[in-house]
Amino acid sequence: MLSHRSVSLMEKPFSELEGKESRLKRTIKVDPDKEDQEGVVSSDKGYEVFDGREYVIKAHKIPDYLLKGTRIKFLDFRVNKDYHLLVPYKIRYTATFKVIDNPEISEDLEFIYVWGRGLYLNRAPWEDESVPESRYVGFN
Repeated sequence: MLSHRSVSLMEKPFSELEGKESRLKRTIKVDPDKEDQEGVVSSDKGYEVFDGREYVIKAHKIPDYLLKGTRIKFLDFRVNKDYHLLVPYKIRYTATFKVIDNPEISEDLEFIYVWGRGLYLNRAPWEDESVPESRYVGFN
């Protein structure tokens, strides 16, 4: 009997961009509650700090938008593929970055951008108009 369970694998495309800096070419909305929605940036809501006696949950100040021109540093790129019977059926591309040189946004705050789904990548907010709005990447 064949199992109907899926297996999720993560791959790391665009790894040559990790550690590099860029500027946003357009303003993007930040929504920590929409981490699965394409084209919306999400981020950590809070973090733990040990104050000498106990761990305390503190919250980052999360901006509503990251403005055009914001400097970012790429931390990670991933493609998550769910497989069913050895065939990928759910593919999601993400980029993780932090904002740099902005005193109003903590550099400890990481943002995750859902860059594309399936066999296509959308133009990311750090890519200029020379990049097609949507491009085929296949099963990379």
